[in-house]
Amino acid sequence: DMDGLGLTLIEQCGESMRKLIHDVLHQASNGRSLIRASVETLFDYFSSNQGMSRMILQESMSRQPAFRLAAERLMQTMSADLADYLETEARERGVPLGHTRVAADSMVAILFTAGIALLDTPAAERSRHVETAIIQLRMIMHGAEVMGQT
Repeated sequence: DMDGLGLTLIEQCGESMRKLIHDVLHQASNGRSLIRASVETLFDYFSSNQGMSRMILQESMSRQPAFRLAAERLMQTMSADLADYLETEARERGVPLGHTRVAADSMVAILFTAGIALLDTPAAERSRHVETAIIQLRMIMHGAEVMGQT
């Protein structure tokens, strides 16, 4: 049945993205910027999987509850994973973070919306959009660090 296939595809895409994020965390532990690695890796994934990426974004706004919930669950899972990582990393650095889950939610939203928008962007303009997303994520992290100190 087509509904079951769609839900399975969303779940498989989610697992692929979670594996990518795990790989990104490993890269960051080797000295690469977590934010840059996340943006570049996920944007490459979106470009390589355009149909699936568009489907997830469309389904997150779908009128069909099962698809909408599956897409939302994917984003919530990614956000929870990111929040856990940010909290652990902040403790290791001795830098308190404020509103970690809100920061993670915002970062995931930016990654998804900017990544999907990037699919319709001419190749010559893509690097500017990548850099904009990196700046936005750094601003969120800076804000979370400042809020953690108050």
